[in-house]
Amino acid sequence: MATMKAVVFDEFGDVDVFHEAEVEKPILTKGSILIKQAAIAMDPYDVKFRAGAFGVPAKENMIGGSTIAGVVEAVAADVTEFKVGERVVAVPHEHGYAEYAVVDADTAGHLPDSVSFEDAAALALGGQTGYQAVVDALNLQEGESILIHGGAGAVGYAALQTALYRGASKIYTTSLPTDIDYLHELNEDIVAIDFTT
Repeated sequence: MATMKAVVFDEFGDVDVFHEAEVEKPILTKGSILIKQAAIAMDPYDVKFRAGAFGVPAKENMIGGSTIAGVVEAVAADVTEFKVGERVVAVPHEHGYAEYAVVDADTAGHLPDSVSFEDAAALALGGQTGYQAVVDALNLQEGESILIHGGAGAVGYAALQTALYRGASKIYTTSLPTDIDYLHELNEDIVAIDFTT
């Protein structure tokens, strides 16, 4: 049995529940790729998972880590869209805090050389969520208007960029007053609403 190092926790709680452990290296399953980690992110999802907010029972050697970036180490026989050695980013929602992770190939994306592993890991979950909200859930069309709450956050900022790309005629967003200039740097026509007033 091949092993790897991972940051694990056996009970829910604050950051002090984390500890290093030697665990079994994951194996490929149908439709999956094995990623050698280069960078991970600690997203709000990860903080909630570690705290036990999702109602799943605790178990030994839980591995959090929802967003990863790295290099493809192995590819399942039925996967054709990825090759060993390619740079990728993925959002598996667990198992990221380890040397290796197996993810479904359809949850991974090709990572251009111009994007660092660290930037990709930091962007992936918020970027994916913002994009999916505008494109998949709302199917925003050119000329339509949209209101995006929390435009200066990771998800909101990605949604704003996606709305601009899709050709929205008017984009409204809520924000703190300290973030309005930041939002106008993206596009001065964005209507930023101070939600504190």
